[in-house]
Amino acid sequence: MTDVRTSVKDAAYTAVGVGVLGVQQAAALGQQAREKAAKGADDARTTARSKADDARTSAKSTVGGVREQFESIVHDVRERVEPVVAKVSERVEPLITDVRDRVEPVVEKVVAKVEEIAEIGTAKARTLLGREAKSPARSTTKAA
Repeated sequence: MTDVRTSVKDAAYTAVGVGVLGVQQAAALGQQAREKAAKGADDARTTARSKADDARTSAKSTVGGVREQFESIVHDVRERVEPVVAKVSERVEPLITDVRDRVEPVVEKVVAKVEEIAEIGTAKARTLLGREAKSPARSTTKAA
């Protein structure tokens, strides 16, 4: 019976020992998994930063290229438009001067005529008002 007890004890110790070894193995594997995950996360952050820097550099380069093209286009447009504007100005300015020279005397004549008509109208209004002012006085005298 002591052999059976000893065998059961030995089996129990062995089972506990295997359990302890299993727990230790599981803890070691868990630690390795955490380290591997942390390293993967660090690698992913490093890669993301690198890609972001590459994208930023590429975007700056593209913006610079677009800016150069835009400035070139603006320069070309100015070179084409400015001579046209100069030609139009050369043609329009004499027309404006001619119209001004023709219109100003007419405006002066119209202003003079309006002043003359205003004076005549004012004189007629005074005459009419002067008559009307006398008429009510007569009618009140007749009524009395």
